[in-house]
Amino acid sequence: MPRGSGGFLKGLASRLAAALILFGAPAAIFPEAQNTPLVKAVVKPASATVGAPLEYRINIAGRGLGPKDIDVLLPENRECYPEKEAGDRPVKKNDDEEEDPAQEVPLYVISKAAKDDRSVRDMLDLSVVLDVAYFRPGRYSLPEIEIRDRRGEKIAYELPVIEIKETNAQGALEEIEPPLDLGGNHTRLILLVAGVIAATLITVFAVYYIRKKRAENAARVEPVPPLEVFLRDMAKLGAPSLIAQNRVEEYVFGVSMVFRKYLSAVYDIDATEMTSDEIDHLLKKVMPARDYSRYGDAIMQSFHLWDLSKFAEFAPSREILEANLEKTEKLARNLSREETVGPA
Repeated sequence: MPRGSGGFLKGLASRLAAALILFGAPAAIFPEAQNTPLVKAVVKPASATVGAPLEYRINIAGRGLGPKDIDVLLPENRECYPEKEAGDRPVKKNDDEEEDPAQEVPLYVISKAAKDDRSVRDMLDLSVVLDVAYFRPGRYSLPEIEIRDRRGEKIAYELPVIEIKETNAQGALEEIEPPLDLGGNHTRLILLVAGVIAATLITVFAVYYIRKKRAENAARVEPVPPLEVFLRDMAKLGAPSLIAQNRVEEYVFGVSMVFRKYLSAVYDIDATEMTSDEIDHLLKKVMPARDYSRYGDAIMQSFHLWDLSKFAEFAPSREILEANLEKTEKLARNLSREETVGPA
């Protein structure tokens, strides 16, 4: 093979991949990706002490699917105890003593389990959120929540791992505060109660006054321009940070929904409930012909990139995502400027 041919082939492959992104790869290239959801489980925080609350979230996303195509079985038993090995017996010092009370402590307790469905049309976006607390120190995998597809087959996913630490590993003694000594001074006690009541009344009236003023100010506030809302939502999303951390799925889904909301506000449509093809078909009708000829292709190239990244498990490079972020913000500013100027 001639020298430099390897670099040429790599460059050619990169250009072909970029062309697929920019000009829209047919969904038929990835037939399984449309019917297979992506499942990702995370727990926050990654380490905690005994009894500390944890948020365990499982995100399920996919294209061409709806909530009815996925069966999520929430746990019925909210308490889990460590499995005892065969032959294990309660530890006793002698026959007169009771069993070790530590054996009655569960491994973990699930205090809450709920589903959060944010799906739109043929885009599945379902989350399972559990509030969990562990009561035994150690390193554990989070409980598996059973997820099955439309054929009843179980969908496997990677379980996050949590490290539980003791609250007082050194066993240090802590000082106990003495009880309040009233010393029989009833006058001081009466004044204390009266002061608490007065402070409570003042607080209630202050909260009522502040809420009333906020409501009056909100009624006088002018509508926020769509571009300002778009930039505020993008800042809240933190897209550059998501790209830097290679959190591709969160970036493409978040930017896609923020831009859909922006198009909805500018052209008085409901783009959040539409597929990319439906948005393109409607924009041809509602956008001035001059604006669509200038920006229509760029808008759909971004939607094709987002769809391909979300549902075909295609992982664009960091450079491609950064270029897409810059182009999306520039598109929003250009469209806002066209709306302000009006048709020529």
